[in-house]
Amino acid sequence: MTLTFKSNNGTVWPLDGSLGVTVAEGASGIYAVPWSLVIDQRVEADGGVLVSRRQQPRPVDLPLLLVDPGDTEVLTLWGQLLYAFAAGGVLEHNGPHGVRQLRQVTLETPSQNGTLQDLTRRVDDTITVSLVALDPWWYGTADPVSVSLDQAPTAFDAPIPFDSPLPFDGGTSISVEVAGNAPAYPVFAVEGAFDSLTVMVGAMSWVWQRPMAAGEVGQYDTRPGSRGPRMGSTIIPGHPLQRLDFTLVGEGSRYPMLPQGTTPVVFSAANPDSAAALTIYWETRWLTP
Repeated sequence: MTLTFKSNNGTVWPLDGSLGVTVAEGASGIYAVPWSLVIDQRVEADGGVLVSRRQQPRPVDLPLLLVDPGDTEVLTLWGQLLYAFAAGGVLEHNGPHGVRQLRQVTLETPSQNGTLQDLTRRVDDTITVSLVALDPWWYGTADPVSVSLDQAPTAFDAPIPFDSPLPFDGGTSISVEVAGNAPAYPVFAVEGAFDSLTVMVGAMSWVWQRPMAAGEVGQYDTRPGSRGPRMGSTIIPGHPLQRLDFTLVGEGSRYPMLPQGTTPVVFSAANPDSAAALTIYWETRWLTP
C-alpha cells in the first residue's frame, strides 16, 4: 500500500520516503467508515428509532517521518509540505484493489513535532497531520461506455416482455454495471448529428432538445457541484467545456443516478447519423480503498 498527496498548489507528494516524507505506523481514517446516525428516542418504549444515516466528513490522521533529503534542517521540508496540505487536494491510495482517491481533502491541524525541539536544529523528526476529507467516499477509476445512436429502434409490435424498460414506440437500450458501495452519478456526453435525444434511467429521464451537427459535442452532468447541460465535454478530448446552458435540454429533464448492479439505460434519438453517439461515464464510490 502506498499513499500520495496531490495538492491543489500543483505539487505531488508520494508519502513513501522518496521525497523525505514517510507515513509511519498508526495512520487512522483510511479504512474507517464515518457514519453519522440520526436517532429519535422512543416515547413509550426502550431504545430509539433510526431516522437517517449519512456519511459524514472523513477525518484522517497521518503520522509522518520527515527526513530532509539534503541532510540539512527539516524546517524547509516541513514548510513545503504544510503549504501543500493547506492548499487542499487529493489523497491517493494504491493498493490491492488498484488506485482509489479521497477527494476534497483539507488540512485541519498539524500536531506538535515528536521531539519537541526546534525544527531548525534537526535533520529528521515526526509530525502527525490531521486532515479532513469533505467528500468521505473513495473514488475508483472510471470506465466509460459508448454506444451508437444510429441503431434500429424497437418495432411497434416487437415481441418483448410487458415490463420491458424499452418504450413500445421505439428506442433501444444498453446495460451498464455499477460496482462500489453506493450509486454512481453519471455524466452523459452526446455527439452529433441528431435532432433530439431522450435518455431514461429507471423512472428518471432527460431530453437533449438542441439539434446537433456533425462534429459537435455536448455534455449532461449529474454530479453535485457540476450539474447541468453544457456544450463541450470533460470526457471526450478536444472539446473544451463551455458555460451552463439549460436551453440545451427539455424543462422536464431530471438528474438520474446509476444504482449498484446492472441497469438498462434506454435511449431514443431522432434522425441520428452514423457518427452520432452517447457516452456514459461514472466513477465507483467505495467505503474503503
